[in-house]
Amino acid sequence: MKSSKLIDFDNLYAKSFKKAYFIGIDEVGRGALAGPVIACAFSWKKDIKFLKVHRALILNKLNDSKQLSKIEREELYPVLLKYGDLSLGYAS
Repeated sequence: MKSSKLIDFDNLYAKSFKKAYFIGIDEVGRGALAGPVIACAFSWKKDIKFLKVHRALILNKLNDSKQLSKIEREELYPVLLKYGDLSLGYAS
C-alpha cells in the first residue's frame, strides 16, 4: 500500500517525539462567502493496541476524506468514535 508524504512525515515525527499528539483537522463547505463551513478536529487516544496493529491501513484511508467512498466512511466512523477524540465546529 502506497503511503503519502504526510503520513511519512507523521511517522518520522512520532518516532522523534514519543509523547507527541497528532491532531487532524478537516473542513467541508464552500467557505464563508458561499455558505456554512463545518470543521472537525480529531486525535487518537493514547496507548491503544488496535491502532498499533491497524495504523498503516487506517492512516492511508484517512489521508483525504474526500477520496473515501460512502461505504469506507461508514466503516471508519465507529472505529474513529471508539479509538479517538473529536470536536466539531460550525460557522456560517
